[in-house]
Amino acid sequence: MTYALGLERHHPGDEALAVLTDRLITHCSMLASGVAEIPEERRPRRGTAAAGVFRELAEHGPDSGTLANWSYARHLAQAGRDMLAAIEEHRQAERAAARFAGRLGLPPVPLDPR
Repeated sequence: MTYALGLERHHPGDEALAVLTDRLITHCSMLASGVAEIPEERRPRRGTAAAGVFRELAEHGPDSGTLANWSYARHLAQAGRDMLAAIEEHRQAERAAARFAGRLGLPPVPLDPR
């Protein structure tokens, strides 16, 4: 993704761009599945928005024009970056919540059995 985000510096050839785009689509589809696995009430907005952008990009494909394929790959990379950041954000929140001993989401266990 880092390479695709820096495409304005690299200018790959048509064949290399096609290979990169194919890899980005595969990677983004896996990330979109990962974002969908996060419960909706805990899903970061950034992940929901990026998954929607990816679905739209995958559905419509690149536009016509001189830089269409280049722009398409770059937009895929941006969506992938945002989905990955959302998954990481969720993982960090889960780790922070797991630092506490006990039964998360359940009432505390009474210490006095009366």
